[in-house]
Amino acid sequence: MTSEIQIHNAGKRDETKSFTFPVGELMVQISNLPYLVDGFTVHDRLLTADSLIRLLLACEILSRLRCSGRKTLVFLYFSDAHQDRVMHPHEAFSLKAAARLVNCLGFDEGLTFNAHRDMTAARVENIRIIPPETPEPTGR
Repeated sequence: MTSEIQIHNAGKRDETKSFTFPVGELMVQISNLPYLVDGFTVHDRLLTADSLIRLLLACEILSRLRCSGRKTLVFLYFSDAHQDRVMHPHEAFSLKAAARLVNCLGFDEGLTFNAHRDMTAARVENIRIIPPETPEPTGR
């Protein structure tokens, strides 16, 4: 099992554990959920298609256990952001499909540090892009 997603609530942090079965299916579990009652923040990198499925499975757990309140998703990078347009009619629009999946999870807010381009912000609902910090001038 590997740790993939962090869940923050009421000053506490939990991590999901995931496992890939030999046939390729993913299993996700969250170990300490009793404290999750009034909103939570999910931190994920969202680098790959597997990341999106892990996020979907973690949200299924949170929903089934009726974890309520404000839901925030913080992600470093959005999977499939580079495929932000269709160049040929016979190829998938990966960004649109991945954004549709994340949007249906019902997050109240999404924060990212790297949206690649404006197309991610146009597709993912309630997203806020955190600009990179500007380095202090050295005076040289």
